[in-house]
Formats: sequence, C-alpha cells, structure tokens
Amino acid sequence: MKNLIASIFLVIIYVFLVSWGYEGHQTIARIAENYLTPSAKSAVKQLLGHQALTDISSWADEVRSQPEWKFTAPWHFVNVPPNLDALQFKLAVEHDTNPNLYSALQKCEGEIMDPDVSAEQKANDLKFIVHLVGDAHQPMHVSRAEDKGGNTIQVQFDGRGTNLHSVWDTKLIDHQGLTYSQIADQFGKATSAEIIKWQNSDPIDWMFESYQISARLYAEIEKNNKLDEAYYTEHIGILDERIKLAGIRLAGVLNNLFKNGVVIKDGPGQSKKLVDTLQKKVISIDVREASSHYNENVNVTSKVYGSKDFGNMVLLNLGADYPDQLLTVVLRGDVKKIANELEGKVITVTGKVVEYKGRPEIVVTEATQIRLFQ
Repeated sequence: MKNLIASIFLVIIYVFLVSWGYEGHQTIARIAENYLTPSAKSAVKQLLGHQALTDISSWADEVRSQPEWKFTAPWHFVNVPPNLDALQFKLAVEHDTNPNLYSALQKCEGEIMDPDVSAEQKANDLKFIVHLVGDAHQPMHVSRAEDKGGNTIQVQFDGRGTNLHSVWDTKLIDHQGLTYSQIADQFGKATSAEIIKWQNSDPIDWMFESYQISARLYAEIEKNNKLDEAYYTEHIGILDERIKLAGIRLAGVLNNLFKNGVVIKDGPGQSKKLVDTLQKKVISIDVREASSHYNENVNVTSKVYGSKDFGNMVLLNLGADYPDQLLTVVLRGDVKKIANELEGKVITVTGKVVEYKGRPEIVVTEATQIRLFQ
C-alpha cells in the first residue's frame, strides 16, 4: 500500500509540472510525425537517434527545474495585457524584452539553421521546438501575468477543486478518456487546403488565437467557476482543434527547417557526431555517493528495487524503493523496452549524474549504458 500511494503521488507531481499534460504534447507530436517530409524525418532521426518526437515532447518541461535549465522556465508562456487587437498584440509580444515563448521559438529555430551550432545543441533546440509549438496553442499559456496563466484562479471541475490552467492542461483531456494515439487518429486529419493554410501562418498568429480563446475563458469563469459536463461538451472541441493545429503546424516548422537536412559546417545533410558521454572520463562510484557526483560521468552498480512506466519514459529506483531511492535511472526511447527485464536485478549503469528536484538521476537512451551485473 505504501508503494502504491508513493507511485500515485509521483504521478500527481509529474502531471502538475507539465503543460498540456504529456498526453497532450504526445498527441501533438504524433500528429506532426504523420505530416513530416522524408527530409524532415531523416533529420529528426539524425538528431534524436532512436527517440521519436513523442518520446521527447515533454522533455522541455522535465528539465526546466534542473539548475542548468532553469533559465528556460519563461520560455513556456507569453504574458500580455488584456483587450489587445491583433496589431497591438503583435507589437507587445515582439517588443517584450523578457524571455518568452515567442523569443524562445525564434532562438531555437535560428540555431537549427545556423551551420556553426553543434548537432548536440540542435538536438536540444529540436526538443524545445516540439514542445513550445504545443505551448503556443494552449490558450492559458498566452494570458495574464497577474494570475500566472490561470494557475491562481480556483475552479471546480468534475466536482473537485483545481485551477483554470490545469483544466486546460490536463483535466479536459483526461475527461475525454482517449489515449494520445486515439486523439491523433480521430482529430488529427486535415485536407490539403487546410494544411497549406495552417502551415503558412506565423507563430504570432497561433499565439493571438490562443490569446483570444483565453480572453473568452477568463470572461466565462468570472460568471461561473463550477465547471460541469456542459462546460466539457462546449469546450472539448476547441481543445481538440488546438491540438490538431499545433501538430500540423509543428510539422510545417520542421519540414521547413530541415528541407536541406541538418545543416552544419560539414555541409547540408551532414551532422557532427553527438557528444557521447561514454567517450568521456568515467569513474566508478557506490550508489550512495551519487548525489556527490553531479555532472560527472560514472559507472554505478546497484539493485533495481522498482520501476514506473510514464509512457514517454520509465523510471528505475536504485538503492532502495521509491521514495527512498538513492538514484533514479530514466529510460527513454527504445531502451524502455528492457525495463521489465531489469526489475529486481543488479545492474551497472553508465552515464552522467544530473540533479532533478534535489535528487540524483541518470538518463539512459542507449542499451549499451546498462548491463546486468554478473
């Protein structure tokens, strides 16, 4: 029972931290994958290896609490005053001197196109673009600073207390009761004319659409903060439409960025080898020492006491069961498939120790980073 409660608590924490919920972002990524050109597909594989867009769609949320990524927290939203017309909105966003969603997208796209930027940095830029295009289409990510995008506006939904931001991040999607693949299959289709129209729009346009919707949501909540089945019925179509638009527009962004492949110094379509942590100096440590070796490449041997599958990643608890684990190993991409084989086994993990919410973890994306201890 203790382990069950702990696992549920971990899921709650994870859902609270992400925008659109990982299911929403995975849906957007899946729709985008369906509309990529062969050149874009090749570039994505070149930068992400075995990881699909769905695997990395919430990466930007997952890393932003880490010390080295905290500066990206403002990248997920745009705060603007109410009652702006399209031109006023455009000027307010473009002339905002603070980091925001729009400037972050511009930065990441610029680095993708810059031949002097490393393939490793381009991979991170790609992960941000996949996520931020989604955020641009979530209405409460283009809203007001005073209520933190609706996070401080308390409402009732499905008879439970929550806030307006969470309703649009996860609650409506959860209430729909579909998997991200089902949402993508049912609501991710578009005609050729629609694809051309939507992919030829500008990020400012996407954000202004979200801004107009959030204005409506604010006005509605002032009259009634008890959101029932009628609210769901009236608004779920808007949510599905925003997710579809985000997916198709994301595909358009990637198709344009990668029409000549991954462009770096070596020439169009050529990529420098991503930095491989296994090629760096590696030291062997005891699992109890993990928190003393942040940002170092290590070998650590310990028993796997438990695991939790979140869809886009699997967490392994080393040294003890959750929440007393001494080290968390995060499995991503194809390596997730071996998780069941590791339960209760002693393994050796090789990788870089990073800090996540004050606890050590190692992210594993290649099967060569894990081996059963003999």
